[in-house]
Amino acid sequence: AFEQEIKRCGLPVQLHFCVDAVDALLQIERRRPHVIITDLRMEPFDGFHLLRVLRQQPAFASQWVVVTSALSEDEIQEKGGLPPSVCFYPKPMQWDRLCGFLEACCQRELGIVNRPEIMHALPEGIPQAAAQNRSTSVWSAAPV
Repeated sequence: AFEQEIKRCGLPVQLHFCVDAVDALLQIERRRPHVIITDLRMEPFDGFHLLRVLRQQPAFASQWVVVTSALSEDEIQEKGGLPPSVCFYPKPMQWDRLCGFLEACCQRELGIVNRPEIMHALPEGIPQAAAQNRSTSVWSAAPV
């Protein structure tokens, strides 16, 4: 469902999936994605640990991260909370919200957010980021 919903957004993104938190750390270090989407419940360590590891590395200090979880905000706070820069989307996922976030990421990463001549010249219904014919890497650290 995750891959289908993201494809429905019509954005120029490359999706990559990791099998667990260890695979996520290895792939994130190796591939340097633009956006990381992770759950908080995963093995062999949880998403809280993954976020702490990422924040300790200067190369990832400003990484765009989306957390999705069935945990309540109170449960998340009990476990130490999330960094302020992390975007939280509770489950069940509201796909339109995630698509909007990813569209903003694409526009920024692809360098067209400040190019109104491109943004206004696109036919209606074509994602603005597609104008550059490039893509943004999106990694899911756990099935969502």
